[in-house]
Amino acid sequence: MILTSDGCVYGWGDNRYGQLGCGPDDKLIRATFLVNFNPNHEIKSICCRSYCSFTITSEGQVYSWGRNDWHNLGHNSSDNIWEPQLIADMTVVSEVNEYNRLYEELYRLGSGSFGEVMTNYGNVCEKCKI
Repeated sequence: MILTSDGCVYGWGDNRYGQLGCGPDDKLIRATFLVNFNPNHEIKSICCRSYCSFTITSEGQVYSWGRNDWHNLGHNSSDNIWEPQLIADMTVVSEVNEYNRLYEELYRLGSGSFGEVMTNYGNVCEKCKI
């Protein structure tokens, strides 16, 4: 996936888990396509992983999509997310740094099935209430 200077996101390649954001119909996309976002949202940055993707808007909103087996995309579901979906409880995010910090933060969200998740800082595990 790429982010153009005018804020458009284009994708191509493997879409097995919805990581390209073009819906569940196509598994392999050979030609580039424009990822559909609300025209009122200016996309400022993207973070692409093997099986999921994230964007940040100029307003600090975060969208995620792709493989979601362990609720790792920040949505209240373990189903794959086939198109960009707003993470409702995450606002005012400003950037993704070179270490993919956004993905690490979202990964720590976990399932939250019991109102808490575990985060891992080096060798120390910390329980967080949500």
